Amino acid sequence: MSDIDNQVDYWNRVAWQKEFTHSIDLPLLREWLPLDRRILDFGCGYGRICHELVDAGYRDVVGVYSSAEMIRRGGQRYPELTLQTLESQGLSYPAESFDAVLLIAVLTCVPQDRGQTELIATL
Repeated sequence: MSDIDNQVDYWNRVAWQKEFTHSIDLPLLREWLPLDRRILDFGCGYGRICHELVDAGYRDVVGVYSSAEMIRRGGQRYPELTLQTLESQGLSYPAESFDAVLLIAVLTCVPQDRGQTELIATL
């Protein structure tokens, strides 16, 4: 991924100042994804959506993010969550480890089509 598409340094610098506000349509999600399913929130930031999912009754939720500082913030704010720093080589989970992968506003942070395609290929 090119430097412009890889923004880890930026997110590490602003991790404690940014507040995310994108919403998730929980009733719609429940229609397609029962509460017992395993969910990966790819690009979870500090875990706000993961927290909403757990509060809504989902119990098997994992969040990954490339910024260690965002994950550190999430660990302090939501210590009950499973939040992990995404390593540069990509996901370490075997294929079919999750029933659903959520990307909430992730691709809007990757400006080039090629970078978006490369990111999706890692899933």
